[in-house]
Amino acid sequence: MRLENTRSTEPSLLSSVEIDSGTREVQIAVAGSSTNVVDLIPTFLADNAYTFVTFGAVGTASGTVVNDTLTVDPGAGMFALRVINGASNNAGIDVYVTSPGEDLNTVSPSISGVAYGTTSVFVNLPAGNRQIRVTAANSKQVIYDAPAQMKDLLVRMWPIAWSHYPKGVHDALMETLHIATLGTILAVAMAIPVGVLAASDFVALYADG
Repeated sequence: MRLENTRSTEPSLLSSVEIDSGTREVQIAVAGSSTNVVDLIPTFLADNAYTFVTFGAVGTASGTVVNDTLTVDPGAGMFALRVINGASNNAGIDVYVTSPGEDLNTVSPSISGVAYGTTSVFVNLPAGNRQIRVTAANSKQVIYDAPAQMKDLLVRMWPIAWSHYPKGVHDALMETLHIATLGTILAVAMAIPVGVLAASDFVALYADG
């Protein structure tokens, strides 16, 4: 069985361990704590591989056991994909596995309607260079496509479009500089008298005289 943690700052996979088959109790606790945040009693079949996934906030953490053993060969030129939805801020998700850059409006989800805390069945898809995008269920609004989003950001950042500066940037930039300058002047004006009053020699002189 392999453990997967999706509720930390960076989701992580832990090493696989061998366990006895049969009905077992699986307990998950925060490191250093004796209080269990997840306590399940699943049944493990012999000679099967499993992944135990934890997700959610500590106070409402959940867990699920998924069987990683493929019972059907995907076939030549195909691969099997399964989706686990551990994103608590999304009630349901659709997953698109397409050729890079393909318009989502022209295709149907590869895996659809995966509710929070549930696991989809394995779906066989064509192998090759594929782009994976996640949307809210029944929507084309992409909520995860990090590589493509980063590429789009870098492409739009360079080269610099100076034509936008006069109308869209200059006034906002000047306003920002004015706010920063005024804030600095006020800070200095307040800091000088406070600094003088806080000086030990000034306070002692005032007390003596």
